[in-house]
Amino acid sequence: MKRQHDNKTKERIAFYQTKQWKRLRKQVIERDNGLDQYALRDGLVVPGKLVDHIVPIEFAPELRDDINNLVLTSMASHKAKTEWEQIYYGTGKKNTINKSAVPVKEIKYIPIKFNELKTI
Repeated sequence: MKRQHDNKTKERIAFYQTKQWKRLRKQVIERDNGLDQYALRDGLVVPGKLVDHIVPIEFAPELRDDINNLVLTSMASHKAKTEWEQIYYGTGKKNTINKSAVPVKEIKYIPIKFNELKTI
């Protein structure tokens, strides 16, 4: 069964199919040397495959194409960060955006750890 999306969600999803996003994604992968920046912050060397918005676009849509708001991440790191975002920002399905949250723009201040990941 296909999930139903509101117009804002449809717009966010469509952005990931644009040439602009594909170009930004390539630049971030090159800039971050193919490594998960959240894991690297914790001293772990883990390949990254996903480009993540540090401040989620659901909370701050104006940052969606700001390369300084993008980092490369692995699936494990992205999952942990998404769980934190849902609590902190109120993002995700059936949640309410916490408009009083202060945007955390630097990954060093995002309170998640990746000790369970192994170095390569």
